[in-house]
Amino acid sequence: MSEPKSSTCTRLSEVMDISHDSVNRFLLRENYEGQDLFNEAKRLLNLVGGTLNVDDSTLDKPCSQRMELVGHF
Repeated sequence: MSEPKSSTCTRLSEVMDISHDSVNRFLLRENYEGQDLFNEAKRLLNLVGGTLNVDDSTLDKPCSQRMELVGHF
């Protein structure tokens, strides 16, 4: 799920129409890692050759014309 605004329990509860307490309890109870996401997505991926690039960071540099290691995909 992608969220252009703030990523909070309250915001997720608004988007999903569930209580923020439910979201908070879920996040406290579960312990997901990157490997878990890959395991869910790998059946949808062609893993022969190519490159898989995943990045969840946000870089906000409006005045920069060029940044090393940053590109458009």
